[in-house]
Amino acid sequence: MSDTQGNTSQDRQRVALQQDHERRYVVDKFIEDHPGLVRSAVEEALDEAYENLKTNDREKLTAEISRIIGNQVR
Repeated sequence: MSDTQGNTSQDRQRVALQQDHERRYVVDKFIEDHPGLVRSAVEEALDEAYENLKTNDREKLTAEISRIIGNQVR
C-alpha cells in the first residue's frame, strides 16, 4: 500500500472552500471561462452559492455562481 495521497476523481468533484488555493482556483477558472467579470463579484457569488446550496460539489457551485452572476447583470 502506498503512502502517497493523490487526488481521486471524488476529490476533484469537490471544492475545499476553507483552503485559499482551492477558492482561488474556482474563481480564476470562472473568470477565465467568463471574461470581463470582476474577481470580487465572483468571490461574493461563490460565497452566496455555498450558502444557497450548502454543498461543496464543484459542478453545482459553478452552476449556482452562473445563476447569481446572471441575475446581477440583468
